Amino acid sequence: MAPQAGERLTIFEPTNSFELSYDRPDYLLLAGGIGITPICTMALALKQAGTNSRLLYAARSRRDLALADELATYIGERLQLFAGEERRRIDIGGEIAQLDARGAFYVCGPFGMLEAAKQLWRQAGRRATHLRYETFDNTGGLADTPFKIRVPRLGPEIEVPAHRSMLEALEAAGVDMIFGCRRGECGLCVLPILEASAEVDHRDVFFSTEERATNSKLCTSVSRLARGYVTIDTPDRMRIGHHGCDARALPFRTRSNKACLIYSGGMIVRCGERACPGLV
Repeated sequence: MAPQAGERLTIFEPTNSFELSYDRPDYLLLAGGIGITPICTMALALKQAGTNSRLLYAARSRRDLALADELATYIGERLQLFAGEERRRIDIGGEIAQLDARGAFYVCGPFGMLEAAKQLWRQAGRRATHLRYETFDNTGGLADTPFKIRVPRLGPEIEVPAHRSMLEALEAAGVDMIFGCRRGECGLCVLPILEASAEVDHRDVFFSTEERATNSKLCTSVSRLARGYVTIDTPDRMRIGHHGCDARALPFRTRSNKACLIYSGGMIVRCGERACPGLV
């Protein structure tokens, strides 16, 4: 529904969940298709900063390499182009091998490219914190069809239409959810699977292939069921006063660090206080 004249709106400052750091001695950038959008500005910034960096840019055809000419002008030999129609494929493993052991790898592209990059990065024994990624493709392996969610302690089943995500359906039903990126990248929307009557279509990039295979958890922002129902559980969250405001504090542990995150109105904010009792 469009906002009406005089209506009060709540807005938030822009956030960057795919931020470039400048503290690495070497950088490998990988872009697939329209994934060049964030990677392009990174390549330009790294060139301007005088860092050692390379950009691998792939698309189905030369015509689809939208920013190739501009990038070639500004970063020159740092750029390598790969067109599928020319049968040129990126040797991601080989490119990782050339990267300095302290180097960083930034990836944005379709799901398959990202999965391959993550797997090869792990196989190379590289530090997980030196791999940063973003994806634009959450179409999954199955068609978008309606299914149902069961949360035993909350009562009635929740319908998930084909055009809505699990997270959106849970929010619409009044379930107090935690989320971040809404793209299946950050893992904040993860919930445990108690039972599933059909195949779970995991469309996230947060879990590894092995973790998805266990079907023990899913990212509610992107994952779906082919049909039937999925039974999940949502945690109870007690409202407490934190830092002088009425918010919800919970200990949350990511894979790469430990932090106390404050939850309020569906937004996640890092606490930042070293002595905070919520730190785990």
